[in-house]
Amino acid sequence: MIDTAAPSDEALGRGATLLIANRGEIAVRIARTARRLGFRVAGIATRADARSTHRDACDVCIDLGDDPRAYLDVESVVDAARRAGATWLHPGYGFLAENAELARACAGADLRFVGPRPDTIEAMADKARARARAEAAGVPCLPASAVLDDDVAGWRDAAERVGLPLLVKAVAGGGGRGQRAVEAFDDLDDAVRAARRESQAAFGDDRVFLERRLDGARHIEVQVLGDGRGGALHLGARDCSIQRRRQKLLEETPPPGLAQAALDRLCQDAVELTRSLDYLGAGTVEMLVDPAERAVFLEMNTRLQVEHAVTEAVHGLDLVAWQLRLAAGRPLPAAPDPNRRGHAIEVRLCLEDPWDDFRPSPGRIIAWRAPDNDASAGLRVDHALADGLAVPDAYDSMVAKVVAFGATRAAAIERLRAALRDTVLLGPTSNLGFLRRLLAAPSVQRGGVDVGWVERGGDGELSLERPRPGLGARAAAAIAASETWGDPAGPLWGFRSSPGWGGWPIDLRAGGEEDAADQPDDSTLHLLPLESCAPGRPRRYRVTGADAADVALEAGPDPIRRRLTVDGETRRIAIAVEGAAERLHAVHLDTGEDIVTLRPPARRAARAAHGDPRLVRAPMAGRLTSIAVTVGDSVAAGDTLATLEAMKLETPLRAQLGGTVSTIHAAVGQQVAQHGLVVEIEPLEADAQTEAG
Repeated sequence: MIDTAAPSDEALGRGATLLIANRGEIAVRIARTARRLGFRVAGIATRADARSTHRDACDVCIDLGDDPRAYLDVESVVDAARRAGATWLHPGYGFLAENAELARACAGADLRFVGPRPDTIEAMADKARARARAEAAGVPCLPASAVLDDDVAGWRDAAERVGLPLLVKAVAGGGGRGQRAVEAFDDLDDAVRAARRESQAAFGDDRVFLERRLDGARHIEVQVLGDGRGGALHLGARDCSIQRRRQKLLEETPPPGLAQAALDRLCQDAVELTRSLDYLGAGTVEMLVDPAERAVFLEMNTRLQVEHAVTEAVHGLDLVAWQLRLAAGRPLPAAPDPNRRGHAIEVRLCLEDPWDDFRPSPGRIIAWRAPDNDASAGLRVDHALADGLAVPDAYDSMVAKVVAFGATRAAAIERLRAALRDTVLLGPTSNLGFLRRLLAAPSVQRGGVDVGWVERGGDGELSLERPRPGLGARAAAAIAASETWGDPAGPLWGFRSSPGWGGWPIDLRAGGEEDAADQPDDSTLHLLPLESCAPGRPRRYRVTGADAADVALEAGPDPIRRRLTVDGETRRIAIAVEGAAERLHAVHLDTGEDIVTLRPPARRAARAAHGDPRLVRAPMAGRLTSIAVTVGDSVAAGDTLATLEAMKLETPLRAQLGGTVSTIHAAVGQQVAQHGLVVEIEPLEADAQTEAG
């Protein structure tokens, strides 16, 4: 196998300190390998990471201060390496991983940078230059324009030459940021401006170009290694076609249903490009493959990828170890690993709302329980989460990866489904419930979907409607809330002691400002104890409302994991109460299928108050990257008034009604709190009457 450890591996890091210029799960993962190879490991952290387990994975951790964006500051990172006594630096992925300035600063500070040379990073980070290098290496590319200048009239000419449909793409882009789809020429100007704005905010570079969009394509990428002296090899391909908002959700290897001849061809193209660059380290060449299995170059990522774990699983190797070996000047083997085996599949667990266009959802983790991390059982979980960890809007939405390996693709999928059923993530809205549905979809079970499949609703196989809790889930939430409250004598419960009363009325409903009021009044439940609670036995209730059932909620050794029995049927659930007694905020519940949050009337009413259509508020905490209107402007419903950047994604803030902009409450560059007021609109007379009615 390619990863057979050489005797000298044990001495690779002996006496050296490696700084990991990253955070979260990737820092934990790099630290694990670096320590195995003899390195003393140094980490960095901001105050936002006070509870992150990546701090404990390192031998020493350098405090970067209060600003969660400090990871993006080259000078701060290099200074942290100096303070830690580091002589090596691994950038992980994200943040500065593809930043040539960091690689150059490392050279100037006598730090060995674990990654490609600065000129290689610079060339491939510029997508226009990367295309040119790919074409020179004989790799097919899609039709594209030159980088657009400020001549708006010229944008239309360039678009007509490229042809519709097309993408506006950031020259410095990555991870889907700085991209906009264009279906009609009339949409071009807005798309270019939006892509420029997002690219400037994300990368400090607003240059964009146009490229033909390849509909119905699959996203296939090739893992490559280079020794910096013209030696290069590939470690197979991964299918990353299941995406939302042009960012990956699920990755697997080998790509299902793709002919071996097509795989061999695109892997060889990737090796030729890697060799032509005298590439050093690990990288990924990304391709689009059309329905006829013809591949075209998309981009090259000059770093470790989030999805590297699936390649490690099928090849039985450690890619971080190979990064360190190559950085130390060790040679590559002559050929790829011939021992590829089985199938591996990974999903990204993200703080985002799948039922609201995958909108980022930063916040504090109330409860986290990972499935068993057992490589021998074909399961790997990479994370740095802990109860109480606050994930700020400045960080990426991905908080964990769950990877399953099996002898067959079907076995890997079933193992992953079981792992996700055993995973608990409560607090901010996450995509955990959506991932469970995703893996059950027939097209995912078969494999081979294209990059637009999720955004099309899985061609009818995926419901994007927010899940509603059934009677059992709502009853469990009510019982858990009453336990937190203590003796049910407070305003939530309406306690009455007279004979013949119908039980404590408890009003906990799902939803927030967008749907708190669309549930019927009879959704209030009444809990009537059926027997006194004997020691060691759960109290049973008769629950009545629109429906009725006998319900019991049984405690377990873990206060989060409970057993819920409804009319004699028992299932395992996870439940966490946020707040306590007089300040009950919410009850978070995972039924094993769906995850819902229920709130008492006061909290629900407070959230619903944010729904006044005259007041345009930030749906989540973030930074304003633009304001498109001024006081006195006339706007129509649907017009974009401002844009908010959170968790590395840009969200437009749109008018909900027509009218005149009366007040602007924030400025470009300002950090806005969740539900913070941004723009106020004086409605048109007709809209005002409609609102009043």
